[in-house]
Amino acid sequence: MKKSGPAVVCAAFEREIERFETLLHGVRRLRLGGVKLIRGSLGGREVEVICAPKERFFVPEAKIEGFEILVSTGICGGLSPSLRCGDLVVASKLVFFSPADIRGQSDDQGPINIPQSGTAYGLLCSALSSKPYRIVRGVAVTAEKPLRSVEEKKNAARRTGGVSVDMEDFYRLTVAKKLGIPFLSIRAVYDVAKEGVPESPGMLDGKGVALCAGSIADALQAVLCGGPNFT
Repeated sequence: MKKSGPAVVCAAFEREIERFETLLHGVRRLRLGGVKLIRGSLGGREVEVICAPKERFFVPEAKIEGFEILVSTGICGGLSPSLRCGDLVVASKLVFFSPADIRGQSDDQGPINIPQSGTAYGLLCSALSSKPYRIVRGVAVTAEKPLRSVEEKKNAARRTGGVSVDMEDFYRLTVAKKLGIPFLSIRAVYDVAKEGVPESPGMLDGKGVALCAGSIADALQAVLCGGPNFT
């Protein structure tokens, strides 16, 4: 069997992947400018974790050349009313969402298909069937700015057909496409459709983040140890 190639995992904040980090062997921590890098291995596969918000993500672009899969992860907001905190969303497509200006125009882009999502979804459903959270596959939305109110979320869902919203994935997908690296987006729902979001990451509920971090760790382990399907 072909050996699985090196993988790069991208998250905005270390709290989102702290449980996954505990699964890695031979962990080394580095910094590239304001970007945190965590290197290790999982099931014999080399893994590099990049922690950087969207405005800093392009700094380590050269560092991900040579990797065979880019997995974007972290918490997201639920746009579908059926999603609960800790549920996993595998993005089948990505849409960039920009709220309409006063003339009713917008800069929405996409949707962009993610070919690997179907295989990832099937693998996760099989490997995590006993877990208490749901795994869904659907359109994910990258918003230009935080959707803080319930009404903003409803508007985004209505315009895009999205089931979840984040602020980074469209940018990360752009980098992956530029470098010719297969891309996956697997996120855990933090705030549900009927709730707003805090003003800053420091105001996130610790229990909710920990629940999401557990779901993320389960998902990343299942995908990255699932064989050479994602290379």
